Amino acid sequence: MTDFYLNYFTLGDESYRPFPMKTSLDKYIADLMKDVKADYARRENDTIVKLELYRVDVSPKKEDLANIQVPPKKEMLKLIKLVGDYWTNPKEVQRDRVHILVKAEIIRNSVLSPEVPVGGKRSRAEEDHNKSIENFKKARISYYIGISHSTASTAAKHDNFIQQQRGKDYMLNGRPRKHTGLPIVLYHPVFGNFLSNLQSSDPLDPDFERQVLEYLWASQEIYEAVRKSQVEHGDNSRDASIRDALENLLSQPWELSEGAPDTAAINAAVFVDRPIVQPLTDYMWVGSNPSKPKEIRSVARVFDCVLQAQKELKVYYTELASQDPRSLDPSPFPYPNHFIADTGEQVNFDYISALEPLSLDASSYLKSSKSHIIPDKLVFLAKLRNVESPTRVVVKFVEYYNSDAHKLLAKEGLAPKLLYDGTAHESRPLGPDYYMIVMEYVNGVDLGRSDDLTLPLCVGENVERALSVLHGADIVFGDLRSPNVMLVKGADDKITGAKLIDFDWCAKHMKGRYPLDLNVNGNVTWADGVRPGELMKKEHDNVMKEYLFVLRELV
Repeated sequence: MTDFYLNYFTLGDESYRPFPMKTSLDKYIADLMKDVKADYARRENDTIVKLELYRVDVSPKKEDLANIQVPPKKEMLKLIKLVGDYWTNPKEVQRDRVHILVKAEIIRNSVLSPEVPVGGKRSRAEEDHNKSIENFKKARISYYIGISHSTASTAAKHDNFIQQQRGKDYMLNGRPRKHTGLPIVLYHPVFGNFLSNLQSSDPLDPDFERQVLEYLWASQEIYEAVRKSQVEHGDNSRDASIRDALENLLSQPWELSEGAPDTAAINAAVFVDRPIVQPLTDYMWVGSNPSKPKEIRSVARVFDCVLQAQKELKVYYTELASQDPRSLDPSPFPYPNHFIADTGEQVNFDYISALEPLSLDASSYLKSSKSHIIPDKLVFLAKLRNVESPTRVVVKFVEYYNSDAHKLLAKEGLAPKLLYDGTAHESRPLGPDYYMIVMEYVNGVDLGRSDDLTLPLCVGENVERALSVLHGADIVFGDLRSPNVMLVKGADDKITGAKLIDFDWCAKHMKGRYPLDLNVNGNVTWADGVRPGELMKKEHDNVMKEYLFVLRELV
């Protein structure tokens, strides 16, 4: 049958270039999808996955493609239909129009390219990393220039703040939620130390506690004068945390307090590509409270932690001031850059990029923030420094992690090797709520990003065996969706098996519970009984396993 061309455009491609694709009326849409994927990879050296094809008829002009809307889901081209079912007469196809809209995820192949330079040239990964850092630096400068026309007190006024948060110079203080940065404890140990010190049970110096008590009494006596001063000067309309963050626009961490005269709170802030501001304490009653007399000691503990943090920052900034400013290179990545191996040796690593696994996108109803230059996924690709050959690792920051489950499967070759388990160490530089996990990097693609409708039988066998091992130890995996099944590839790029990743939810059968933010809004199909806060059961894993391959064939 006569071949003809259709022009396709991939949503999210910022070059806004449609490409021609040769096809024929008798070709299945499933095969057309494979052709589009291969053609895009050849032209852009990037990979597109999770493709959805839609028939459209739009102009190829940049302004039109920039505003193109995805048609309803029901209009998506059906894989079992032919091209001729949608374009019946090739002669009527206009060459200067876009005919296919491709909705897909674009994976920059820098994270899959080799580390070793070829012919003395820089690798693609190195070039993309350097470009990312340059963009980060430009974003910092652009932000600083953008806010330099306004004073801190003016910007802190409520109306001005709303306008700023709606524009390009917003800060990441969680208002609105999409403007939320990564946990601030990832950027400097002073924040994690502060939070850990808050939980200390060590007794404070009695003299210090008495000084705090005297201060609280004094603060209550001057309350009316302070309130009067604020009212007269109209300061009620200003947000102290905003004002302080803007007045302290630095490239490194600081702590600030806010509150009315009768309350106080400790916030933390850091300037990454824009300021991140997050609270470290709740608002505290700054005074003597007869109903809760023991809270005076809690307030004293906070004051003591602030003094310790102040000492840490003084040492940090003194050392910083002694260095050549030209040698200070700001980084968008977390500060932890080493771990202690089982041998006791310190292993250093450098971050390459942030990874964006799908596991949280769909499993949580809290949609991810797109406000930050680094995504709000706490998973990063890195390479080890003190090894002979470049070795890639995955660095992950978690609130909870079942390392026992991970180790069980890693021992059987059914999970990446666990190189460092932060949950097993007493040292808590990230504070009481976060741990660092380091594991080997697996060459492959997760099942959620794979478009292969036919998979080797070993994939299903490996998943089956992994569940058997976990269930034999009375452990429920919990989040057995396609993004958490890694298809392992060999040197020839062929799939050789599967490994499970993401052990954040793993827990004991009938004891562990599903997260309260589990997504039940319809874009994830869960086994019956899987609900926020409900008990986790092995049978849930078995049902989810069947869902994995319902649209795929294992041969």
